[in-house]
Amino acid sequence: MSVIKLSIVIVSYNVKTFLQQTLESVYKASSDIECEIFVVDNSSLDGSAEMVESKFPEVNLIRNDKNLGFAKANNQAIDKSNGEFILLLNPDTVVQEDTFSVLIDFFGTHPEAGAAGCKVLNADGTLQPACRRSSPTPMVVLPKILGLNHLFPKSKIFGKYNLTYLDEDELSEVDAVSGSCVMVRKEVIEKVGTLDEDFFMYGEDLDWFYRMRMAGYKIFYVPQTKIIHYKGESTKAVRYDVIGMFYKAQIKFVKKHFSKSKSFLSVMFLYIGIIMRASLSYAAKISGLLAPAALDIVLIQISISLALMIKFGSLAEWNSYLSITLIYTFIWLTTFYVLKMYDRRRYSATFAAWGVILGFFVNTTFTFFFKQFAYSREVLIWLLLFNIILLPSWRIFIRLAQRTKWIPYIGTLGKTLATRRTAIIGSSDGARKIADKINEQVDQGYNIVGFIGTDSPLDFPEEYVYLGNISEIDEIVKIRKITNLIFSTEFNSYEEILSIIDKMKHLKLNFKIVAKDLDFIIGKSSVEPIDDISFLDMNYNIDKLTNRVLKRSFDIILSFPLLIALFPFAIIYSIATGFSFDRMTFHTYDGHKKSALFLSDGADKKRNRMAGYPLLYHIFLGNLSFVGSEIQPGSSSEGMIRLKPGLTSLTEIMRRKESNNEENARYEQYYLRNQSIRLDIEILIKNLFHF
Repeated sequence: MSVIKLSIVIVSYNVKTFLQQTLESVYKASSDIECEIFVVDNSSLDGSAEMVESKFPEVNLIRNDKNLGFAKANNQAIDKSNGEFILLLNPDTVVQEDTFSVLIDFFGTHPEAGAAGCKVLNADGTLQPACRRSSPTPMVVLPKILGLNHLFPKSKIFGKYNLTYLDEDELSEVDAVSGSCVMVRKEVIEKVGTLDEDFFMYGEDLDWFYRMRMAGYKIFYVPQTKIIHYKGESTKAVRYDVIGMFYKAQIKFVKKHFSKSKSFLSVMFLYIGIIMRASLSYAAKISGLLAPAALDIVLIQISISLALMIKFGSLAEWNSYLSITLIYTFIWLTTFYVLKMYDRRRYSATFAAWGVILGFFVNTTFTFFFKQFAYSREVLIWLLLFNIILLPSWRIFIRLAQRTKWIPYIGTLGKTLATRRTAIIGSSDGARKIADKINEQVDQGYNIVGFIGTDSPLDFPEEYVYLGNISEIDEIVKIRKITNLIFSTEFNSYEEILSIIDKMKHLKLNFKIVAKDLDFIIGKSSVEPIDDISFLDMNYNIDKLTNRVLKRSFDIILSFPLLIALFPFAIIYSIATGFSFDRMTFHTYDGHKKSALFLSDGADKKRNRMAGYPLLYHIFLGNLSFVGSEIQPGSSSEGMIRLKPGLTSLTEIMRRKESNNEENARYEQYYLRNQSIRLDIEILIKNLFHF
């Protein structure tokens, strides 16, 4: 019987896709090592355990019927392990092919080492500070509480908490390493014990390393190999107060190890510091939740002021409308809350527009039943127009600011709203495979700029652009303004991927990984499915009665005020530019021939947006829609019985310059299957702002 060199322990809780990628990388990294792999599932609800059983039958799976916490779950596997070394690994990590062997070799040359951790990267390539730390003594914690560690990161006095004054590529003896990937000698565990199960989550690793050092062992940071840690993914599904648990764990650590060895004042200082940091964390969390609502309130008041100015010529009636203003504002905020606009969708411009429309319907209904609490219909129409511009606009600005690096990353980018300039890294076959899959999911919003690889440019398909060799990747990204890089683990080793991410961390890109045999793109804060779409299912959303009614109502509600509001501008524009009214003929969705007026200069009838102003009349009548199929003047519409011609279309927004009929048909099929008012608003906003 062969001797087991390494026992790998992974505790998982509702991170199925990340866990699958972790196990893929673990198998590659352990191919030449005698090892055993344990996965302890803490009663996941997302099918994690079933995935492990079906895809990784060699794994020793331990299934708990409830969440036992991180420490106890790890101990379950440690007690069953037989390896000379034990490696604790988070389920939201990716390890290099050499990670395990580098750490094992390190122990072979450093007999004094009790535990070792490697370099840990965020998904954007930056270093996770927690991968090398000092013990939380008063002189270490004080600079962190005061924020001096951020102001003076290279100071040996102020930067001691995360040892930021050390070179991140320097081998170092430290007090603690990251619990996301730590290797420990089995004999050390037998001497100091397993993880303290009084720590449910957080703090158990710090306590473990402290006990090891007290027993005479050393802890090392080994940057010669690295992993990616999608920090926070393993705690997203936790229903507990994560902030409270983190700081309670710190208090427990101080009480356990310092209450007797340190002076009373020192211990009290640490307690006060922990409470202060917890208070700041809660304050930051609350302000982050309240800030979007506060901004929405301000903008709604601006909309009301503008509407009253248009109606009355001044704000003299403001006080008379105060109670109504409060009610209408409350209704809009409630609508946003129901749509989760102050939770995971706080920066979604499309849901904001959808919320404005729903709130408008509620407010008009309220007006009908309680006429004593009502604005005039004119004021309500103007309110709808101003709110549907202002409330989504600041969210669009946030997203655009992130894309242009004006502000840090906030949330996951929109799907069809914010197209992401993307390059795919891999061989010609691999790049084509990924691109074809992504292009079939038109709602993901990826704009594939081209491919970067080691193959010859002649090997890449003509329909895609070869951007250059991987050795030139830094310049390619800058010149082409790439914001997303997608790797495939089928054609790139994890070592190559992590090396590129580490090298390009200064550019603050969004790095995505498509693991072999996975139908997901895994990125900084999202998991996006890229399954092939089957069009055999003919149950189209556009056929549903509710969707048809909502779509028609949306067309009427939006086209009528626009017809009135834009009429003088259309007249002035046609006079000022020499445009005249011209007529064109087209076929409607039901095959009937219709004619419509355009503002034309006799050359290019669709050159300017104002040229389509008369089409608003046909939208109001129901011959056209704001979003539909492309208008084909004079052509047959055979087979288009479900979709009206539209002022704009998903095909127009999403297709590349040199698109073909098959690609256009795919976009139209996607729209038929997934049509909703939300998607219509996304397409309109994207058309309006040229996203």
